[in-house]
Amino acid sequence: MEDGLPSSKVYCVLQDHLGYIWFGTEAGISRFDGYEFKNYTLKDGLTDNDILHLLEDKKGNVWVNSMKRMCYYDRKNDRFVIPEVIKNRESETYTTFAITPDSLYRFIDKQEIFKIDSTLRFVEKIADYQNDTSELKGTPHFVTDSRQNTFMIHKDSLFYYQKDSIYYFNLLDHPKKDYRFNDVSLIENGRSILYPGKNHLIKINITTGKKTPIALSYIHNNYDKYHQDREGRIWVATPQNGLLKGRLEDNKIIIENTYLRGRLHNDLIEDDEGNIWIATLGNGVYFFSSDAYNIKNYGLEEGLESNNVLSLHSSGDKLYIGTNVNKIIIKEDEQFKNLKVHQYSNSINRILSIDESKGRLFIATDKGVFELNNDQSFRHYEVFGATKTMFFPDEDTLLIANSSYAIRVGLADIPKYLGTKQKRLAPPQLIQKGRQYALYEEEDGTIWLGTTDGLRTHKNGITRYWGTKDPTFRFSIKKIIRDKQGLFWIATHGNGLIVVKDSTHYITINKSNGLASDICNDILEDNGFFWIATNNGLSKINQFDWNKKAFDILNFDYFDGLASNEINAIVKHKNNIVLGTNKGLSIYDPQKMVKYSSKPLTHITGIKINEQDSALMHTYYLNYMDDIEISFVGISYESHKNIRYKYRLKGIDKQWVITNSRSARYINLPAGDYEFQVLAKDKFGNESTTAAAIKICVKKPFWQTYWFILLATLATLLTLFFIFSIYKTYTDKVVLESLVKQRTQELNQNIVALERSNKELAQFAYVASHDLKEPLRSMSGFLQLLERAAEEKLNEEEREYMDFVIKASHRMDSIIDDLLTYSKIDNVLQEKQTVDLSTILEIILLNLNHSIKEKNAIIDINQTFPTIQSNKFQMIQLFQNLISNGLKYNNSEQPRIDVRFKEVSNYYHFSIKDNGIGIKPEYQEKVFKIFQRLHRRTEYSGTGIGLSICKKIVESHNGKIWFESELGKGSTFFFTIEKF
Repeated sequence: MEDGLPSSKVYCVLQDHLGYIWFGTEAGISRFDGYEFKNYTLKDGLTDNDILHLLEDKKGNVWVNSMKRMCYYDRKNDRFVIPEVIKNRESETYTTFAITPDSLYRFIDKQEIFKIDSTLRFVEKIADYQNDTSELKGTPHFVTDSRQNTFMIHKDSLFYYQKDSIYYFNLLDHPKKDYRFNDVSLIENGRSILYPGKNHLIKINITTGKKTPIALSYIHNNYDKYHQDREGRIWVATPQNGLLKGRLEDNKIIIENTYLRGRLHNDLIEDDEGNIWIATLGNGVYFFSSDAYNIKNYGLEEGLESNNVLSLHSSGDKLYIGTNVNKIIIKEDEQFKNLKVHQYSNSINRILSIDESKGRLFIATDKGVFELNNDQSFRHYEVFGATKTMFFPDEDTLLIANSSYAIRVGLADIPKYLGTKQKRLAPPQLIQKGRQYALYEEEDGTIWLGTTDGLRTHKNGITRYWGTKDPTFRFSIKKIIRDKQGLFWIATHGNGLIVVKDSTHYITINKSNGLASDICNDILEDNGFFWIATNNGLSKINQFDWNKKAFDILNFDYFDGLASNEINAIVKHKNNIVLGTNKGLSIYDPQKMVKYSSKPLTHITGIKINEQDSALMHTYYLNYMDDIEISFVGISYESHKNIRYKYRLKGIDKQWVITNSRSARYINLPAGDYEFQVLAKDKFGNESTTAAAIKICVKKPFWQTYWFILLATLATLLTLFFIFSIYKTYTDKVVLESLVKQRTQELNQNIVALERSNKELAQFAYVASHDLKEPLRSMSGFLQLLERAAEEKLNEEEREYMDFVIKASHRMDSIIDDLLTYSKIDNVLQEKQTVDLSTILEIILLNLNHSIKEKNAIIDINQTFPTIQSNKFQMIQLFQNLISNGLKYNNSEQPRIDVRFKEVSNYYHFSIKDNGIGIKPEYQEKVFKIFQRLHRRTEYSGTGIGLSICKKIVESHNGKIWFESELGKGSTFFFTIEKF
């Protein structure tokens, strides 16, 4: 229930054709997509919350049997419904139901059987067994196996429905009391049927009808569930003996493994990836990954005396296992031998490292170093203290790292340190003081040391601490190895892996780029692969390329069959990978780690339009400027959320977008027809065969409709005339500027400003003229006359269109005013005067007095501002635009605007900070461009030219303007003005 199931009592499991797993519980139905559980109850259309049976018909409808009327899942509306033919029947109770190739069959009150046709509109009564006097008297029993095959058992007969055929078999082998079975299963790739008899199982060959008794190594009962998986293994879910896994051999089921003893099992299925799902009564659902078949786990039940494995060492046919309870366990074949290391110690004594040289096996523990004698007794070198790890640079030398120092000692000298009296001897060849966890020595004598505070290297008596210049190397280090390419692999406790090439080049591999965890405990190199033991599972690094800084990571955890996610040690033993975990050993052949993996199915799971949920459809019709958010999921239970997605909106996205997110959002889509496509890729690199897709049609805005184009044609013709006039004026100015430039050098600065102004004037020439206002006033006036004259003749929609055109002409008039202001900035600047900015700010506060009071705003100006050479009107425009924007785009309860300045070199540096709505990062390049609006007019008014005017005023004073913003927390606009 902690994962999202509505109840721990689960009666049935089903996988539908879309890949979803459905669970029927005592508290409703739950649908699982690999990420989340979606639960359904009475409020979602179920007739009862106690769900007994789930089936999917040939059309993909998921049917539900409960203690009341049956119903099915309506995917379009995401709820359960009762067909009318069922709703109109008198009885509400159904004992069982089944799906055959042509119909849905149902029993009512254990007496009546009827069928529903595929249209769900017609019911045909088959028999009434209460009043039936024929030899068929007695209620038949339908059984559906784990792959949705349907069987019917009636008296002495078993019927199997397959496509258009019905197979009949006589069941005279059993007394009549055994006729009603709880499970029948199709096995051997559909060639045989397996069902329980009284004291054994019966296998029937479908082609020949031959019946063969199958022996089982325990007494079964009629509540068992049987299933043969795609690998041919037989799974038996029993209420008393646990979950059994075995194989069918010589007409016997030989049990190989037993799981989940003491659990009450209700149902068992195999999904499309080969994973096994077990429904239990009171313990929820258990998941067995298809990869788990290749992993063998050993714990207390298999002979380990301690489940907490801290260290491993492979030597020939023997596997040495270090625990946390003062014991070495020797595994040879399937036999375990437990040896007590310190004969006088009953307290915790961790075995932290095991290694050997010249046939001598040494063991590093919390109580010093031990050596295993031939008689399997131990020598104790207590003088070495709490030893963390050991390393043999050659056959005759041992490096030891303990809680106080790192030392070098010759193997021939080690017996001198036997016993406790030698504690007074100084450690030989001291390398480094302090707590050490890892060691490695190069051929040139450089020693790599992993300490509690990071990486050190020691050579010729000089120690270098790598963390001084780079914090990457300040994490505690648990393991250091050198690969065949000469690269050093460093396992850290908090920063994942660090791969070092030399003193200046390294790569960090951690959780952010795919590693199972940042807490790494051990590393193993195996034929070019690197296996990393972490506290959150096992990582396998493939295709590591130092030059390209590229690698591929696969992660495995308990969902894949590991005994535990907390892995302490890793070693290769007899071509197998062995993991030491907090819950015992996990052993597997790496060549068989992944036996089967299907391609994930991808589905669109949700649509939001303007942040409102919408029903799932094939096509969505949006209005201009609508936003759409699309949610999706890739179903791969083996990958366990380790899925990447790529999506695109054809017509917008030129390339696929790669992401781990399960949603995509598009805002302000242009008018047109689009198709959204998404694919999923599982952790093994398998990509969906077919993309999940929806179509999106964005309607044209009203100004692109025919009626508006006709009304605007006249205005366009008039505008073209004035554009030509403005362009001619512009060309005349260019000629004049050229002549002035030839005659005088005194006006160079003004000429540069005029050239910049004229270039921008050319860009907006079609609007920047006084002459545009007159035809607009004429158009607006005549339209108003037309509206009054034809008021009674126009319908409501036509009057709305007319009102829109009038308002549009008013907006165009405002735009022209702003453009005229914009174009005159450079000219006005020529009329410089002394401007006191403190007085300017007082004028602005008076101008904005109404807005400030209306919004209960605080305008904080706690400095005396400078006097500059400028234009009073422009300074009012500049400061008032920025302050009023801070008020306008502000939804807080008390807007606050802080106005500050400081002197920087030859400039005055100003800032205006607000606590408003902020600006999205993707819009920050657009705000200073003319006519660029970030909001709809219904949300915020304006022409989109205010910040463009501010930019031009600042640049005309040889300054710069920019801003910083965080969405939802406000913005700060900065600008500079040159001192004259």
